[in-house]
Amino acid sequence: MLLDEGLLIRRTIALGFRSVAEGGRPFATLVARDGGVLAESNAQTDPLLHSEAEAIGRARTRLGVWELRGCEIYTLCQPCAACLGLCRDAKADRVVFLALREECEPYYPEDEEPEEFTGWLPMLYVQEPDAVDVCRLWAADHLKPQ
Repeated sequence: MLLDEGLLIRRTIALGFRSVAEGGRPFATLVARDGGVLAESNAQTDPLLHSEAEAIGRARTRLGVWELRGCEIYTLCQPCAACLGLCRDAKADRVVFLALREECEPYYPEDEEPEEFTGWLPMLYVQEPDAVDVCRLWAADHLKPQ
């Protein structure tokens, strides 16, 4: 089934909500090409494996290629520096992310500073309040008031 960008975004958010509902972390990534989903991940199989890495690996295996030219990567939150490197290495056409790290920071605190976008990877930020709600939902069960 071919999906337009809006449906790919909704599917990424739904995958994030599913991750949290299943006791996982508030992250989700899918790799799409020509409106079809090649791979997705909410990083449930390994807590050390980020969803971007798992989805990229699955897409590479499915296609039997290293480079994901012609593909787009949709991720719930702004990727960390390591995941940005993986996305760049995959040579996807672009990365679409749905929440800035500072939007999620109150609900999923991290020590790492966000990577600066320097134009070396086509990125598109699509502000989606529901993406932040995934982090908020996770925080309700995992963060205790100080």
